Amino acid sequence: MGLWQEIISVALVGTERQSLSLAGADAALGDFLSHLEAKESAPQLLSAAAVVAHWQRAGQLPMSAPPALLEPCEREELPHCSSRAGQYLTLMLQGQYKELIPEWLARVAAAGQRVPEQHLPELLELGRTRPELHELIPNVLGKRGHWLAAQNPDWNYAVAGDDETLWQTGSRAARLLILERLRLAEPELARERLITTWSQELADDRAAFLGTLRAGLSLADEPFLEQVLDERGKQVRRIATDLLARLPESQLCQRMAERVLPLLQLTPEPRLEVSLPEACDKAMIRDGIEPQPLHSSLGKKAGWLRQMLAATVLSRLEVNLNATPAQLVQAANAGEWAQALLEGWVTAAERQQNQVWAETLLREWLSGRTPGIAVEGLMAVLPPATREAVLLPLLQRDGGQQPNKRSIALLIQGCQHAWSPELSRIYLRISADSTNAELFSWLAQSRTQIIRCLDPALLEEAATAWAPTDQTRPAWWQRHLDEALALLQFRHDLIKEITP
Repeated sequence: MGLWQEIISVALVGTERQSLSLAGADAALGDFLSHLEAKESAPQLLSAAAVVAHWQRAGQLPMSAPPALLEPCEREELPHCSSRAGQYLTLMLQGQYKELIPEWLARVAAAGQRVPEQHLPELLELGRTRPELHELIPNVLGKRGHWLAAQNPDWNYAVAGDDETLWQTGSRAARLLILERLRLAEPELARERLITTWSQELADDRAAFLGTLRAGLSLADEPFLEQVLDERGKQVRRIATDLLARLPESQLCQRMAERVLPLLQLTPEPRLEVSLPEACDKAMIRDGIEPQPLHSSLGKKAGWLRQMLAATVLSRLEVNLNATPAQLVQAANAGEWAQALLEGWVTAAERQQNQVWAETLLREWLSGRTPGIAVEGLMAVLPPATREAVLLPLLQRDGGQQPNKRSIALLIQGCQHAWSPELSRIYLRISADSTNAELFSWLAQSRTQIIRCLDPALLEEAATAWAPTDQTRPAWWQRHLDEALALLQFRHDLIKEITP
């Protein structure tokens, strides 16, 4: 027991029960303590405590120099947004209409403004848990925000610039953002940077980083992606397969076409006759074909066919079978293997961004002849004007009274763009008409998404259309309309405040 601990122990139990021994003292300290008056135990204890305390303090090393002061941030160049726009952000950060934060960030950036300083810590912390905001937040931080982000490793996703050190030592979110930004500006440099650290990356990080190659994807990426096909990680191989399938000129797409084309024959009726693949060999597995397809509604061989079609160049299919997309889709529906064919073509149209095939498959689906095919992703392939051209005729017939209300709702949800006044007005009419209960019940599930697409200039028309009426509207329906109107009002005011 050290001398100081012994003094404390004696003090706690009392000098009447335990006497103080100074035997543990160093030579110089012990010599000094031996001169203390020892007539009474308590005064001796207190004197010893004072001497030892001063002795320890005298033996302490001086404090090290304080850390160097941080370099101050550069002078701001962007003006901050208005105080009222900042108030809208405050409400959203507190949880009210938080789904509009991405739009707020995008509009403030478009206006050439930045976030008020008091919001920087909270916004940066929000970005730490919301990866979808990583590309938006840095655009509105200003010099001070980027400086602040550099002081906290959890916020380095928002650090400005392409920092090689940050790529080597930053968090996964920061490194992912570096790749995303670099891929947009210098795609080849982004790929080379990924290659240099690929062997050291964790499996999950490899999958996330590889996905960034979708931006600016080109045949220059093919050699690296072909190497990834030989990796052990299944998720990484799937991403590589998907990327190569988006390159019609890639070796993978050519190999897949060589497998598929001999299996298809267009008859005069017309009908698409199919010979199913007999086996799934190692070469097919390397190219991304799952030996045990996940689609339970298809058999194993039909599942192989579907996967091969999903990576087959659609234009080559047209040339080899000498038919248009519409003719091929109709011929597929006339045959036995329509589901496998159409599902494969839907995936291929999405990957290849083939607008003609996307519109053809969408219209075939809406005809009711292919109800089991998931085509919602095809809407993203089409430009906004074509999306509305597909959708508007359906909604204009009796206020959208169609046999398949869920199909129409899925198409509306797929219209992720700023709606025209025409489409916005039709939605207002449908959502206010009590005879559209079935359709509105589907649309209500994506109310927030729809309000973000509605033309905000129609706020007054929405208030009139959605006001409580004498008609018997279910309580849940009116509640949705009230909440939608409040959200549209907030969005309208927010946009008005930010827009120059």
